[in-house]
Amino acid sequence: MKPTCPAAHVEHPAHGEIARCGIQGHVQMAVFEGRVAVCCSDYWECAIWRGEKERVWEHKRAAVAASNVRTDSTGTWEAA
Repeated sequence: MKPTCPAAHVEHPAHGEIARCGIQGHVQMAVFEGRVAVCCSDYWECAIWRGEKERVWEHKRAAVAASNVRTDSTGTWEAA
C-alpha cells in the first residue's frame, strides 16, 4: 500500500502495514476490515491535512498583507 497523502508514510511491522501521519504522528492500519486508511486514499478529506493546509495558507496570507501595508501613517495600501 502506498500513501497518497504527502504528509504520511507506511510502515511495515510484523502485524500489517501501518499508515503514520507526518503532521500529528497518529497511526492507523493501512487496510482494516476492508477499509483503506484516509492517508492511502482520499487524503484531502482528512481533517488533519485540511487543518495543516489552512494554517499554512493563513500564514502566507498574513505575510502578504503585512508586506503591503504602509508605515507612513497614511493608512493606505501599497505593493511592497
